[in-house]
Amino acid sequence: WICARLDDVHKDLRWTTKNVAQLLTNMLLRKTFNPTIQLILQKRKEEEAMVLAQNKDNKTRTSHAHQTPG
Repeated sequence: WICARLDDVHKDLRWTTKNVAQLLTNMLLRKTFNPTIQLILQKRKEEEAMVLAQNKDNKTRTSHAHQTPG
């Protein structure tokens, strides 16, 4: 019984994956989710830039701290 159940689940999973792929393809063809991807990438770039800026800032601060004689 469990094996049969797993088989069903597996079939379901495969179908879902195929379905999702089809959905994505349709979206791509319609180019509805192109702007979304661009938005996400833009946000990621901004976040990365912010993190980099913060790291630079921290490094500058620490190097100044090390230079100051105690």
